[in-house]
Amino acid sequence: MLKRINNSMGENPDDKKKRIPKNNSDKIGKEQIKQLLKEALQADLLERSRKSADNKVAISSTLEEFMKCFIVLGYDMNGNPINLVHANSQQDADSLSTAVNRFFMQNNNPDAF
Repeated sequence: MLKRINNSMGENPDDKKKRIPKNNSDKIGKEQIKQLLKEALQADLLERSRKSADNKVAISSTLEEFMKCFIVLGYDMNGNPINLVHANSQQDADSLSTAVNRFFMQNNNPDAF
């Protein structure tokens, strides 16, 4: 008769159940774990806020090349609100205010639909 070949390559199933005892010096305390997790989360949050700030500067710089003054309202890919306003003078700020008011009046007019 043919013998079946074990796929475990000669490993004894009982070997998997054996555990190597660990020394007390290898154990990490709960407080150390909490501190490490806290530091990792803070580092991730800082990195994300840097990327977000860098993206805002890049968008603003690009728009400044083509527009004298502008307002950007929207949401990023994570659903966080984005508000960018660029106006070099009071006249530019007043122009933006007028343009925003005109936009809302035109788009909220029930007769226009």
